[in-house]
Amino acid sequence: MLRLRYRCTNCGEHNYFRSFQTSRLDLEMAKGRTQEKQCKNCQHTEMVDVNDMKAVTSPTRTLVTLITALVLTAVLGYFLIYRGIEVGSGTYSIISVGLMALPMSGYVFLAAQERQSIRLFNKVKR
Repeated sequence: MLRLRYRCTNCGEHNYFRSFQTSRLDLEMAKGRTQEKQCKNCQHTEMVDVNDMKAVTSPTRTLVTLITALVLTAVLGYFLIYRGIEVGSGTYSIISVGLMALPMSGYVFLAAQERQSIRLFNKVKR
């Protein structure tokens, strides 16, 4: 899901909406070349062309993903490292640190995937 932005022609404010389409062509085929949008600031209704829309990062989605990855890393660290100290095995602790890296690598993967989708949407104009 992408977060798309357009500028209101009446007041100049940026307005945002979400779309499941990941390219301008998909968006045009699903919703048409122009879409009727209402500005959240001045309530002006206008027809917005697909080429006037721009994909941007979602700060909320990024923050939620990062916090989830950090919490999972902390929980895994607590259970794996402290359990490894009780067991007393050095190998168990090394494996634990490797497992703790999984949530953060998942975050890095999701962030890179979002950046790639945004870059692709913004690069190709119809």
